[in-house]
Amino acid sequence: MAAALRGSTAGCVHSGYGGSALRDTRHGASCSRAGASLRGEQHTYSTRLTSANRTATSAHGVATSARRRSCVVVRAVGDHQLPPLPYHLDALEPHISRESLHRHWSVNHQNLLTSLNRQLDADLALKRMPLEELVVAAYNGGNVWPCFHAAAEAWNHEFFFAGMQPADEVPPGEANRPEGEVLRLVERDFGSVQGFEREFRRCAHAVFGSGHVWLSAQVETLVPEEWLADMRIPNAYRLQVARLVVHSTVNAFNPLVMNRIPLLSLDMWEHAYLSDYPTDRTPYVDAFLSRLLSWDAVAGRVERAKAHVNFWEMPPPPDALIRPGFIGDRAIPLQALSSALNSTAAAAAAAAADSSNAGAVN
Repeated sequence: MAAALRGSTAGCVHSGYGGSALRDTRHGASCSRAGASLRGEQHTYSTRLTSANRTATSAHGVATSARRRSCVVVRAVGDHQLPPLPYHLDALEPHISRESLHRHWSVNHQNLLTSLNRQLDADLALKRMPLEELVVAAYNGGNVWPCFHAAAEAWNHEFFFAGMQPADEVPPGEANRPEGEVLRLVERDFGSVQGFEREFRRCAHAVFGSGHVWLSAQVETLVPEEWLADMRIPNAYRLQVARLVVHSTVNAFNPLVMNRIPLLSLDMWEHAYLSDYPTDRTPYVDAFLSRLLSWDAVAGRVERAKAHVNFWEMPPPPDALIRPGFIGDRAIPLQALSSALNSTAAAAAAAAADSSNAGAVN
């Protein structure tokens, strides 16, 4: 059974669609939610972080288990509905026009949800899943089900919209910079905010065709504990240290199926920018980084990710021992494994040499 961590209201500003007002923790301001009364529907949304070995069984008779984490929008059981935007349609102007945002949200996104609901009509088990769980289940270890692309791109849209802020949130003449712990993480992993922006631009311009650019938390290469049997590994029982990475994905694919924790995204599908930037997408990327990127949303997502990874080195618990036959999903870095294997190999070689010498003496 998956464990869900619900973020507090202050913990993830801009990372979900909950409530009727968007609160900015830096400027102490709030703006009313446009579309909160769309179609007279009442939606209840909350942000949560999911990490699990989830098993989803559909009419296809296929079961899949995956451990994935994300900031998500939670809905009641039933058809996936178009959520209200967390800001007015004209809030991103002049960088993204009202017409472009309206088409992206109420046409492209709605079409994805309509297609997804139609595909899920015959499968109640899948239809009951929250969107992020459906993405992982439908990925099916790379042998994707037909509903994967619509589900994944719908999730990508919601995550993208929730990671932006109104253009006037950044005062004129000021830089759009992270603060506090997020700033320290960016400086640790990219050298500086400028280093992060250079890498983000590089990935954005390298996207060929349609895709997305992401800032994600990635744990270094791991080896399952059960492989190690009687070896003493100092950090076997602690959460692994995550690093921030910028990467891109093609089409609808996203970090949920890559064992990464998504923190931020930029939609690089043509429909996201072509009407405003028909000949060059460079200004689109620049506007996102300088004005529209919500570092408050990133900070909230980082906070909830701490339930699953460490972002900083921590001292290991004393005398950590991996027990023979232990089965679990914890893991250890390859460096520790290599050291343990080398020590074990050296001990085995020494024992063999002693045995050989003893035989020679006899």
